[in-house]
Amino acid sequence: MKLSRITIGIFLFLIFLFLPSLMNLSAYVFHTLNMVAIYVIAVTGLNILMGYTGQISIGHAAFFGIGAYTSAIVAMKLGFPFVLLLTIGGCSAALVGFFVGIACLRLKEVYLAMATIALAGVVQVMIVNWSSLTGGSIGLLGIPYFNVGFTKLDNPEKQFFLIVPLTCLLLVTAALVVNSRIGRAFKAIREDSLAASCYGIDATWYKLLSFTISAFYGGVGGSLFAHSGGILFPDHFGIDISVLFLMMLVLGGRGSIAGGVIGAALMTIGFELLRGLKEYQMILYGLILVVFVLFMPQGIVGTLGGLKELMVHYLKTIKGGGAPRVLQH
Repeated sequence: MKLSRITIGIFLFLIFLFLPSLMNLSAYVFHTLNMVAIYVIAVTGLNILMGYTGQISIGHAAFFGIGAYTSAIVAMKLGFPFVLLLTIGGCSAALVGFFVGIACLRLKEVYLAMATIALAGVVQVMIVNWSSLTGGSIGLLGIPYFNVGFTKLDNPEKQFFLIVPLTCLLLVTAALVVNSRIGRAFKAIREDSLAASCYGIDATWYKLLSFTISAFYGGVGGSLFAHSGGILFPDHFGIDISVLFLMMLVLGGRGSIAGGVIGAALMTIGFELLRGLKEYQMILYGLILVVFVLFMPQGIVGTLGGLKELMVHYLKTIKGGGAPRVLQH
């Protein structure tokens, strides 16, 4: 069963990778697909922290921005290859995430959310005010595109063939982590941190690890964002972007790798389709978020999973010769 799933996954990946080129899609469509993949990486990191470990964060854009600016500045000053730039972007965000985790260990729920919001605000203020390094409110211009060998990835179609495979690799890595002993510890802490500690799980260490991994994913996503567009502005990393990541996760479903993918894809493509609404976009998405929180708190993936379990239980009841309880009464 596992082998067949892997085979199907590889087949679907190859179709997704080469079908856009065969269909001769425009640069705009490739750009949108690239943004979906970049946001999937960032939201997957947030999912590890919130969905699997149960730590609230509304400042994930801070790590996204740290990775983007660090990678861009290093590329402009030192000209490192893309593998090193991605590593530097991810590790710089992970380092900040580790220390943020230390500072927030004793915070829970709304207090933790306030601390992460403050982090996002501090990072954005530093970007604006440290103009000698970041370009300030004018932005950072002329960021070099990634080079793979002798090929310069200077258009969305070329970037697509780097960003999508890298996204898939990071998704597989995240799936391996959450299904390992580390992931089981994350879930135990999410359900009850005190009970997890009683069973020998070092809640402090695993919370720090979760913050670090989450920040690394955000930093890698930010690095790809910087080098795919060639320009950065402080507005790219404001609190509204953090809220956007949160909305993607809630919409798709927390505690599921597929949930982050579905949420990021629907929100990104939806923004492009509804771009004509301008300022009413966020109002519409805010209403959608409220509806999901009230009526589908587990998101799309969680709700579909619940319906699947209900259907399986119903079919087993029918095959067993009995009637569902509702019919018996």
